[in-house]
Amino acid sequence: MRRHWMNRAALAAGIFFLVQPALADIAPPLDTIPFVEIDSPAGPGSQSASLVAGKKAVYLTWIEKSDGAPVLKLSRNTGTGWSAPQTVLSDPRMVANAADVPKFLALDNGMLVVAWLHGQGDAAEAYDVEVISSTDDGATWHSLGKPHADKARVEHGFVSLLPHAGDGFWIAWLDGRNHANASHSPGVGQHGANTELRVARWRDGHFEAETKLDERVCDCCQTAAVVTLEGLAVAYRDRSPKETRDISLVRYERQAWSKPIAIRNDNWVIDGCPVNGPAMAGKDQNLALAWYTDAGDVPQVYVALSDSSSFGLSRIVKVDDGRPMGRVDVEWLADQSALVTWVEQTGDATADIRVKRVTVDGTVSGSKTLAQTSTGMSSGVPQLAIRDIGIWVAWTDAASQRVRLGHFDMKSTD
Repeated sequence: MRRHWMNRAALAAGIFFLVQPALADIAPPLDTIPFVEIDSPAGPGSQSASLVAGKKAVYLTWIEKSDGAPVLKLSRNTGTGWSAPQTVLSDPRMVANAADVPKFLALDNGMLVVAWLHGQGDAAEAYDVEVISSTDDGATWHSLGKPHADKARVEHGFVSLLPHAGDGFWIAWLDGRNHANASHSPGVGQHGANTELRVARWRDGHFEAETKLDERVCDCCQTAAVVTLEGLAVAYRDRSPKETRDISLVRYERQAWSKPIAIRNDNWVIDGCPVNGPAMAGKDQNLALAWYTDAGDVPQVYVALSDSSSFGLSRIVKVDDGRPMGRVDVEWLADQSALVTWVEQTGDATADIRVKRVTVDGTVSGSKTLAQTSTGMSSGVPQLAIRDIGIWVAWTDAASQRVRLGHFDMKSTD
């Protein structure tokens, strides 16, 4: 008998709170819908984009530099175009890179939340996760502090945010506190210690005690987290003692976190972090999870889907075109299908950002090229966001050093 993530009593008590934004739908075939680039609100020298669909808008955040200092900016689209950029934060010690970017969350009560990385002095690989919030639509921002209690001069990052009831939220991150004493315990891991996956909840005005979800994970792959009607889920790249780095999932049920569950035994053995994490999307009871693997030196992008009849991610399909580099994202459409984006290599230094549509029965559309990009990591991970006002994609153009933005022109199909 299938175990539900939460019972009716939990639903009635409001333990989980889920009001999803209205989603767009695609009636015609994907390849017949024009993808149109627009003038991005992000300025020259922008990077580290994050694109998020909320109940009221689609939000874009990115980092620019002003007088040499990183500045985090925000723009939103409520259906009437992208707003003028707002400055969220300026700090000379803000960590700005293409892989580990600030994360944004819009709660249904109007509270905005941003998690960003604060460098610890001159240590290049030492930074904390800092969280700020706004209750006046981004006009002013206030510190909520750090979700982790340790003060170790190590890496804390690769954050995922997801909502909790009312003004609460969960935050998951990769935690390197064990590396602080790595010199005293050599040989434990690649750097002498293990990186952990941890999670904490903000509730009633403070961060509750953090929980360790996995004691040994890949050091620098992005995490992903979603809320569905079945509960919470966090996906990440795991790491075995023999350096197998496949995707695992933990879920929150009956007020406790589960043990890690392997999504698929790809058996990718690699002696270092590929900087290529999973992406995940939730809709009602449905879950979609996309990821990259290079097991056996055969690069592939997969997506796993569940439907309302079962949470189990039993439907796993390959979506790439033969030369993928990963850097995936995935979002649900209004019907029982999802869009998956990834980077597909086309030359020594060139690549495409491509998209396919996948239904819960495993049907996969042909691919559509959205834009050209580079193979370098400086181009980052393309971001996908879907709401009733449109289907948006943001990416970093390494050549022009700017965050670019485009959308599917649904009006051309009317």
